[in-house]
Amino acid sequence: MIHSLRDEALLKKIAYKKTFSSKSAREKELQKVLSLCYDNAYLLAAYDSVITDSLSATAYLDFGKPYKWAALRKGNVDEGVLSEIGFREKMYAGKPLKYKDVGASANASFAIMRTTVIRLPP
Repeated sequence: MIHSLRDEALLKKIAYKKTFSSKSAREKELQKVLSLCYDNAYLLAAYDSVITDSLSATAYLDFGKPYKWAALRKGNVDEGVLSEIGFREKMYAGKPLKYKDVGASANASFAIMRTTVIRLPP
C-alpha cells in the first residue's frame, strides 16, 4: 500500500498493483510508481519511508512539486544546438517538465558535445 505525504488525490490517479508474488515484484512496482511520477513532472518524487514485514509493505510517497520548463532565450543556449536536438520553444513553454523529455534532449545534447570540440579558456 502506498500513502502520499501531501496529496492523496494525486496518488489516486496512479494505478498500481497492491499484491505481489515476491519481494522483488513489490520493489519493481514501487520503482514503477516513481517512474510514473517522474514522467509527469514530479522529478523529486521519492519514498520518505517504506515499512515492510513478511506479508506486506507500506510506502510513504512524497511527490514534491511538479517542474515546468524554464524559458530559453537567445543567447543562453546556442541556436545550433537547439536546432540539432530538435528543440522548439512552443513544444515546451508553460508545460510540465517530464523526465522522458529531459532524457531525450540530454542524450541528443551529449551526442552533439561528443562530436564537437569545446575549448575552455586557460
